[in-house]
This record gives sequence, structure tokens and C-alpha cells, in this order.
Amino acid sequence: WAQPYPDAFKELGSITKPVLIVQGESDLLVPVVNAINMSKNIPGAQLIVYPDAGHGALYQYHDEFVGAVLNFLSK
Repeated sequence: WAQPYPDAFKELGSITKPVLIVQGESDLLVPVVNAINMSKNIPGAQLIVYPDAGHGALYQYHDEFVGAVLNFLSK
């Protein structure tokens, strides 16, 4: 992620809408560090990392995920 584009983090800083980032701690396809970096560079972003979850974290933690999304959208 963002390897060929050196200004990616700078561009993320221009996002003004609320952002919810959901990631599995053990995701092999998209390393969790990508979500962490995104959340640090998007102002006000909310990051949820589900432990012992892979690329399908939202399915593995479906009840928690739905609750988090409903809470996020209610703000």
C-alpha cells in the first residue's frame, strides 16, 4: 500500500469526512500496519483492530462489527 505513491500519507490528511477503518490483526493479505498508518494520517479516523482475526474480520466478529458501524453512523 502506498509504495509507488510517496505522497499517499499527505493525501490521506486531506480527508475531511469521518472514516471508520476495520482490520483483522492477523490479516495476511493486508497487513495491519497499513490500517494503523491510515488511521494516523486521516484526521479523526477511528480504527478497530479485531484480535485473532484475518482478512474477514467483519465476518469473524460480526456482532461487534455491526454494533461498531451503527455507533459510528449514529454520530
